[in-house]
Amino acid sequence: MFLELVFCGKLSTTKGGIPSGTATTHLFRSKEFKQKQKVAGVRACSPEEVVRHSDNGQAMYCHLLSALLCREELQFITATFAYTIVEAFHMLEVEWRNLCDDIRRGELTSRITDPDLRAAMSKLMQRPNSELVAVIYEKCRSLDCWADVIPALWPNCKYIYSIMTGSMEPYVSRLKHYSGSLPLVSADYGSTESWIPVNANPTAEPRDATFTVVPSLAYFEFIPVRSTRCKDSSDEDELLAPALQEVASDCFEEPSPVSLTEVEVCREYEVVLTTYGGLYRYRLGDIVRVTSFFNASPQLAYVCRKNVLLSVHIDKNSEKDLQIAVNEAMNELKRHDAKAELIDFTSLADLSTEPGHYVVFWELSKRIGGKAISGDGLSHADEHEGARFDKSILQKCATAMDAAFVEPGYVG
Repeated sequence: MFLELVFCGKLSTTKGGIPSGTATTHLFRSKEFKQKQKVAGVRACSPEEVVRHSDNGQAMYCHLLSALLCREELQFITATFAYTIVEAFHMLEVEWRNLCDDIRRGELTSRITDPDLRAAMSKLMQRPNSELVAVIYEKCRSLDCWADVIPALWPNCKYIYSIMTGSMEPYVSRLKHYSGSLPLVSADYGSTESWIPVNANPTAEPRDATFTVVPSLAYFEFIPVRSTRCKDSSDEDELLAPALQEVASDCFEEPSPVSLTEVEVCREYEVVLTTYGGLYRYRLGDIVRVTSFFNASPQLAYVCRKNVLLSVHIDKNSEKDLQIAVNEAMNELKRHDAKAELIDFTSLADLSTEPGHYVVFWELSKRIGGKAISGDGLSHADEHEGARFDKSILQKCATAMDAAFVEPGYVG
């Protein structure tokens, strides 16, 4: 048995009568998915009604409750994205007492209002179970800042499986906090349009994950990406030249695509697909780096999405560059306050003033008495006052972040 943190979402209908929704919504509502759930050797712990429910908050609560009810049988935890797993255990921090109350009474909380959801969960909660509550309560009370909560509550859980690369990298550290020594397995690299490569080395750390292209999944081409960095050069003018040339030229000629067998190790490419479904030379928008070959098939490391950049002039900082800068700034913050935690962040390039500048928004919290307290000041004034961060320290963090961007167009 496993905990699969998936959410179906709603389908809409186009004017032409075609059902429209995300790829996962179509998948989880399909007959094939239902059939897979019935015949699989290991089944998900959550009822089908939980997966298909459109309210993610209520569904997440029921996912966690289902997992607690079968804590001894659970073998692994999975979700499409690492962010979802982190969100689930953040909810567990907040709701664990309510979940215990439901198990103690053998009845779902009245906050879950959907009749189908209540009926499905009532089949799992046919009687009160005070013995299980006592175990869960003791485990949760003994945790230090919720570290190692997954192996504590699910002793037979063997690993965590999810997409942990690219924009999911910032959530890996928090996921490690919850999972302790359990292996984190990076899921295969796919997209709505096509599956691409598989993770042939699932034991690798998420930061080291590479993916081996399966040539039969589609016809693959790769457009070489012109790097604006020349790491082996010490000449600043030479470093800036490619970026200046590309920005200044309106007739920049893009390199021609190369085939699967023509890619070179250590070079970066944009992925192009021709699929069995009818997409012809479709530009996926992903930038990958060729790290090696497995037999004759290239192995790829995900770099970033194309054009997901911070830029105010000739600078081009990717989401990876931003993650590195945020990590440096958080290291600075933790030197002043070891209880500080970064929940999430987002950014924009502000061009409303001259010169333009980057704006990075942080959502911060502090661990006070084993509980995460945010500094928004909206409630519990005494707690939130203790969760505030000194402005001078945050200014040092901003300086550290600024210094961490090394892209030549930004530094120059």
